[in-house]
Amino acid sequence: MKFLRSFAARPEFGALVLLPIAFLSASLMSPFFFVGENLANGFVQYTELGLLALGLTFVIISGHIDLSVASILALSGVALGRSLQAGWPVEVAVLLTLAVGLSCGLVNAILVTRTGLTSLIVTLGTFALFGGIAQGLVGYSSIGELPESFVGVDRLLFVGIPLPIWIFAVCAIAAAVLLHGSVAGRKMVLTGMNAEAARYAEINTARVEYWVFALSGLMAGLAAVLLVSRSGVVVYNLASGYELTAITIVVVGGASIYGGSGSILGTVSALVLIATLQRGMSLAGIAAPLQLVVIGVLLIGSIAGQSIFRIVRTRVNSSRKSGSIPIDA
Repeated sequence: MKFLRSFAARPEFGALVLLPIAFLSASLMSPFFFVGENLANGFVQYTELGLLALGLTFVIISGHIDLSVASILALSGVALGRSLQAGWPVEVAVLLTLAVGLSCGLVNAILVTRTGLTSLIVTLGTFALFGGIAQGLVGYSSIGELPESFVGVDRLLFVGIPLPIWIFAVCAIAAAVLLHGSVAGRKMVLTGMNAEAARYAEINTARVEYWVFALSGLMAGLAAVLLVSRSGVVVYNLASGYELTAITIVVVGGASIYGGSGSILGTVSALVLIATLQRGMSLAGIAAPLQLVVIGVLLIGSIAGQSIFRIVRTRVNSSRKSGSIPIDA
């Protein structure tokens, strides 16, 4: 019983409970869902969203938000396309793409730490800024005819599984180690719980903010590499709407919108949950607007659940302090 109470208090509890229900629902909606090729091809399309969500997990746990991740992905993708078009070696172009993503993340961090503005306002501005630069560099046309040695990363298999899924898995494991098994990760959580108290504890909260926004930008840059390779084309709105879906994944995975709580397992579980639902509905021929409704209900339910949990926990803690209920109740 104590284990169940402990498990129910974990951030990822909701996503893990809903996951088998989502698998069952998807299999009922379409008998082709669990066909090996469909399953692999379906999930590989969500690796870029997963990478964005990993970066956003750090940002949200530390008490911030990043609305610019899709624009960073687009700008990084445009930089990648232009450099490959100019004949640069693939390795150099990829490094440039990662550098662009990292640099955009650092721009966000500098603006948040130096201006005193909230990350919501800052990243709303850089969402337009980075997206505008991407559009200015490519216009309304597209960049195609990319080198064959670069295009088609999703067709590269390792043990029968597409390479992007392996890349995401490695990034998820590294993110889990950083967040849950390092001093830097604990500082992120403490900063998100109470930034003022963290400063009194001699935690350099500005450095934490640099870390989380840099990681978010770097993940967006890596997502750009995979998305451009998979699609074989670059347009200025390469990842339109990705930021909202990625934030939904993190919040459904149990990360508190108030900061200070969340897990990589929760984010990965929520990614699989949403990918399962959307893939199942697509195979069943359910219209895209209705799919958005389902995802919206999940997001609202997660936020409402977090709020209710906070209220209940506050009241229970208050009751315990006043002695009206036993401590071990």
